[in-house]
Amino acid sequence: MMVDRCSDDSLPQIFWMTALQKDLYRKYHDVTLQDNTYRVNKYSYPLCFIVAVDGDNHSRVVAQALIVDEKTNAFEFIFQHLLQAADGLHPRVMLPGSASGDSSDFPKRSTL
Repeated sequence: MMVDRCSDDSLPQIFWMTALQKDLYRKYHDVTLQDNTYRVNKYSYPLCFIVAVDGDNHSRVVAQALIVDEKTNAFEFIFQHLLQAADGLHPRVMLPGSASGDSSDFPKRSTL
């Protein structure tokens, strides 16, 4: 789990991947989808999902994050920590959600 702390010690952003999710990402990182729910939890934070499609064409959540907003720095936080958690393994194609920020941290991937 990666946490971004503010100077007032609040937690504006949290990213996590379980061991199973890391294994799934390593196997099925070719095409990933990033999408958010919009402020449906009690903290009104967007919940971001990174999803991959497995060999049986099932959607598998491979990472998730709670972010304070949907601005570029929040997406940079997610993508930097995704790469860190996955030992630098880049997705080949990243399908962004409708409000995805600038994902220029992924120079090796294509966006459709």
